[in-house]
Amino acid sequence: MGDIDRKKKIERILEFVKEHMESTATGAVFGRILGRYGMEVSDESLRKLRNGLNKADDDEVDSLYTIIS
Repeated sequence: MGDIDRKKKIERILEFVKEHMESTATGAVFGRILGRYGMEVSDESLRKLRNGLNKADDDEVDSLYTIIS
């Protein structure tokens, strides 16, 4: 996965989380990246999520992108 694809996938994951705060997929994203399912979507949690996604390996980003797609 190239850098551009990875960045686009991370942005799309973050957009999904903002648009679908109560969804099971959003819970899965927070759970897999931050270890906490059912987190409240806030500026702080989104910042932590972005940092976590940037540190995650390509397979994890791909997997979460598939979940939200």
